[in-house]
Amino acid sequence: INKKKKVCPDFKLIQGTPFAVDAFNFGDLLSQGVEIYFLTHFHSDHYVGLNKKFCRPLFCSQTTANLLDKRIKIDKRFVNILELNKPTIINDVEVTALDANHCPGSIMLLFNISGKFILHTGDFRANYEMELYPALQNIEVERLYLDTTYCKRQYTFPTQEESIKQAINFIKSWLIKDVNMKILVVVGSYLIGKEKMWLGLSKALKRKVWVDKSRLDLIKSFEDAMYVENIITDPNQAEIHVLPIMDLKYEKMSKYLEKFNGVFNHVIVIRPSGWEFKQKPFSTIGNVTIRGIAYSEHSSYEELKRFVTFIKPKKIIATAGNENQLHHLYRDCGLRDPNINTIDKYFKKQL
Repeated sequence: INKKKKVCPDFKLIQGTPFAVDAFNFGDLLSQGVEIYFLTHFHSDHYVGLNKKFCRPLFCSQTTANLLDKRIKIDKRFVNILELNKPTIINDVEVTALDANHCPGSIMLLFNISGKFILHTGDFRANYEMELYPALQNIEVERLYLDTTYCKRQYTFPTQEESIKQAINFIKSWLIKDVNMKILVVVGSYLIGKEKMWLGLSKALKRKVWVDKSRLDLIKSFEDAMYVENIITDPNQAEIHVLPIMDLKYEKMSKYLEKFNGVFNHVIVIRPSGWEFKQKPFSTIGNVTIRGIAYSEHSSYEELKRFVTFIKPKKIIATAGNENQLHHLYRDCGLRDPNINTIDKYFKKQL
């Protein structure tokens, strides 16, 4: 654990338990009563501070444990696997890991403390399937620790399936334009994340995928054949390449295309991002076309609203942004905002 003293925010501490969630950058939290740590997924803003000297009990999914072993090399004695949908007793608290639909291995955590339920979403993209999770049926959630990355009404964007379809149709329209055009498709990705985009393109366009060795090593950690079945090791034979999302600039892509002179003569870059809903659709400079696709691994405001309406928590704790965003969410979900004093409400009505 990082020895630098930073104050651990309350939303990383599960009240009434010795548990901390994604809290590795705040020194040893034993003085705050923390004995057990959870890691919801393997994105650096959540595991920051975690290193191979870590020596406390840590719980995570199998995929996240595999990634920890590959990248950080924590002593395996301290890493405990949570199976999806299987309640586990930890320090007299029943803990159930649920698929968070964010990135491979990402989980939500449902804590049952003597019949009182707390749900921590980690980072998640809410979908209808979550309303069918057996663990979430007929329970009263006291506190919902909610991923509020896009908790504003203006954040509306398509479902992941719709976004993938947009990208497929865009590429198909270029393939029809000129049969002599040898198109390379480049898809931007994080270290892990955005896999559904290149998987979807590969299946729909019937094209092979190339990723570099280090990314392939990580993908193998997912222990899911679906991710590797269309990957090949020769970039000249693969018409879809996966590259870091930060590298998707015109100049870099033009130079990248030059490496495959004679194999490809045009590159279509698919840049999937939650922020792309503000961008112009696409532009072409020379033989490089960049298309931003509104694709998010966090929930849109409408998806948050639907999920919160389903859960009906007594209190919501924001894990991203600030608490002020929650006032609209409570109201839009028809829930009482516990942060507003009832006397204040009375006087507001009189004005």
